[in-house]
Amino acid sequence: MSQPIAPPIFRARARTFWFAAQFLPAPSRSAVSGLYSFARAVDDLVDEPGSLTTEQIRCILSDWHAWLDAPTSPESAPDPRIAFRVLPVLVDHGVPARYLQMLVDGVASDVDQRDMASWSDLREYCFRVASSVGLAVCHVLGAGDDPLARAAAVDLGIAMQLTNILRDLWDDVRLGRVYLPADELAAHGSSREHLLWLGSRLAVHGASAIDAPFRELMRAQVRRARLHYESGLEGVWRLAPDARFAILIAGRLYAAILDVIEAADYDIFSRRAATSTWLKLSSTARWWLAYRVRPSELAPLTADIVRS
Repeated sequence: MSQPIAPPIFRARARTFWFAAQFLPAPSRSAVSGLYSFARAVDDLVDEPGSLTTEQIRCILSDWHAWLDAPTSPESAPDPRIAFRVLPVLVDHGVPARYLQMLVDGVASDVDQRDMASWSDLREYCFRVASSVGLAVCHVLGAGDDPLARAAAVDLGIAMQLTNILRDLWDDVRLGRVYLPADELAAHGSSREHLLWLGSRLAVHGASAIDAPFRELMRAQVRRARLHYESGLEGVWRLAPDARFAILIAGRLYAAILDVIEAADYDIFSRRAATSTWLKLSSTARWWLAYRVRPSELAPLTADIVRS
């Protein structure tokens, strides 16, 4: 059997999630790492295809979908190293394979570049590529049978994916992908062409090139993401006590990316919004103290976290 993919990929490619996962019990931490390895592998097929053709990518994703129907032998999977890492998640933690199949389907939709017509389309995409992972984590953390915990996981996944979309907007536009809803772009006087024009203008004139329509568009998306963070983090208290803090910190740090975007006056063209190591450490210390001193007040603290 092939050796499992090296865990350092989790730390190197998902620093925020890796940091938060350190506060989980070891078995849960290992399972979350396995989930990340699978999600990264299928996502990289589309984002970093190398010499693979579009048809080859579709075939590999289809093979993953089929393997998940009967995930018995890692050797029969498209990549045994990844299968070795994710199989315990399915077997030992009882994560339904359909969640990972939803993720595969969501990634497959990126093979053909397409616009999102409306929020309904974008929400469905976020559900497939991010809430699916949140639902899987919910099972790993022992709350898979709790409908309220699952609903919160869905909203938190949507919030995080929206944050990704806003942070990576310019990179995606240059790749031909516009994830923001076309009807909302139009309502704010924007479009694919407008975004490309802004990016080219910014290269010459700097951040002053960002215009009012784009700022209003971004404000609306940030508001939407924050509402999903708020409802998603309200479900943290439904998790086991030894899992709550990790998810709290993951949500808090990801929500902070929105603060960075706002502080840059919505300039997502010349820099990639990210949280600093200092913010991670200081936020963790502050919220750990609050959590240890007032654990019964965790639910209201999660709402404060989104507004801080």
